[in-house]
Amino acid sequence: LMALYVYLNNKNKYVLWPLFIFISVLSKENGLAWAIIPPILAFVFYHTDKKTVLKDIGIVFLIVFIYFFLRITLRTPGTANDDIYLNNTIVDHIKDLIQVLSYTWFPVDYISIVYPPKRNWIIAVFTMLVIIPFIYLLVTKGLKLICQQKLLSLIACFFILISPHLITLVSIMHNYAALSMAALIVAYIINHCELKNKTVIITFILYLSACIFTDVHHFIYARKSGYLGKQLA
Repeated sequence: LMALYVYLNNKNKYVLWPLFIFISVLSKENGLAWAIIPPILAFVFYHTDKKTVLKDIGIVFLIVFIYFFLRITLRTPGTANDDIYLNNTIVDHIKDLIQVLSYTWFPVDYISIVYPPKRNWIIAVFTMLVIIPFIYLLVTKGLKLICQQKLLSLIACFFILISPHLITLVSIMHNYAALSMAALIVAYIINHCELKNKTVIITFILYLSACIFTDVHHFIYARKSGYLGKQLA
């Protein structure tokens, strides 16, 4: 996100932008996807000229090349083999796509579904029913705006951010990669609604409530899992 900010707002972007990308990649390899996001958004939302954007995309490919060159050449014997991440079938990739879309857009209390000792279908169904009105509003309004270049660019950026995981593998933690872009998509669609409309306000409050409940519940059990791991260790 800092890479995006300095790209859009800083005169020294060609120093700070690559720097923040490399910092993010050192933390998590999917941070490399943020290299291509700033030029796309700058072109669509800030009307940056094509010449500048094409030059910056060239810099993106240079950054990617340098990273993978270093990654391959600095690998030492005995390190983990990446083949385990690249052996998924087409069916596996389709399942991964459905999974990441579900985790991103449907804040159902998954712990009440997937964890047998605490399985609670009442809570799971309730959180699903609570979010449906807002999801319906987003889909119906989004379909009317789908031909707009700005919305299409945000959707493209969303899939760019999750693409490293779709190529390899997906778990529940990987939905965080594109949550920022998902939030911008929601904001763009809602910005084209009547913001004083009670339906928009109420459905969003219900959706946000489900998000908070699911997040808190997830945090509680992640914390318990951590303590269990500590005890076993």
